[in-house]
Amino acid sequence: MYFKVKVTLHKLTIGFHEQESLTFRLGDQHGTSVMIRPPTVDEKEKQKGEFLVCFAFTEEEPPSGINEVFESLIQNATSEHATEQDEKQGALLSRDFQNFASQVRHRLYESIRRTVRIIRWRWALTSSHNPIASTSGVSWSLDNHSWLTMPEDLHFEGGRFEFYFRISARLHGEMEALIKGGENEPLGHELFLEAWALRRTNPRSALIIGMSAAEVGFKQCIGKLVPPAEWLAHHAPTPPLDKMLSNYLPLLPAKLKIEGRVLRPSKKIRSSIKAGIEARNHSVHLGSEPPKGKDLKELLLSIRDLLYLLDFYCGFEWALEYIRDEVRAEMVEEFELKSTNAYSVIDLR
Repeated sequence: MYFKVKVTLHKLTIGFHEQESLTFRLGDQHGTSVMIRPPTVDEKEKQKGEFLVCFAFTEEEPPSGINEVFESLIQNATSEHATEQDEKQGALLSRDFQNFASQVRHRLYESIRRTVRIIRWRWALTSSHNPIASTSGVSWSLDNHSWLTMPEDLHFEGGRFEFYFRISARLHGEMEALIKGGENEPLGHELFLEAWALRRTNPRSALIIGMSAAEVGFKQCIGKLVPPAEWLAHHAPTPPLDKMLSNYLPLLPAKLKIEGRVLRPSKKIRSSIKAGIEARNHSVHLGSEPPKGKDLKELLLSIRDLLYLLDFYCGFEWALEYIRDEVRAEMVEEFELKSTNAYSVIDLR
């Protein structure tokens, strides 16, 4: 049996070249895939603003008892004498059926969230953390041609998500490999996006969440590179993050190195993180005013630079591209690196 869900990705803009859609296969046992395409003329007329249309598809054979429910739904849909519909519907929607439908829905929506988050992470896009704007619900089919709407409404909270880029065949394959490989946008990046969204309206929350993003990102990096130390990193008391970055990070067995070394973050990043720790502690424990405006923005951007440096050490070579040029240039000078090219200042060889 086939299932699909259709959603709109609000404020999401992709340059499609000449291709009509992008399809990402998740590589799971159900053959789940996610397809993103531009809206049709009719869809644009029905919905204002810039958006893309996204489908998630999956295939699963329901247990025998639940299969009978679907067969009954088909009979009701095609019957010319469908009376007492509400009563029949209530009888049909057993708890087992509802549990099965809920599992399918969850898998479809999560496949979309995960796919778009992978795209967002890979392209260093600043946006709200919820990519789905609206949904028309889940449909099902016996033959992958004739579709019926799944009974029981699903209430879904939308969000805003926006970016623009063009996807080459190579990058499409790379992102699909990330999805199939079980990767997901690291939690530190999700927390950063929450902090970034709050930087103007609630600076204190932005400060607290932003520093949590940096700390969580570093602990997850430790867990990836030194799995036996993951529990300690998350549960045991640790020194302040700035000291860990200076003294412990260079000792980690990084999957990728910079000119053969695991470098500390630049002095600018270390200073920002130290100042952020002090500001967070004073704000939480003493009620002090948090940094605002340019100061808060600089702190959050430093946290973002740190997260991508950690991603690089965890094996994602492309992550280094998203560290700000001035920060990479500072690393060249501070650590006496060979490369001086302003666009790609760090030599990976």
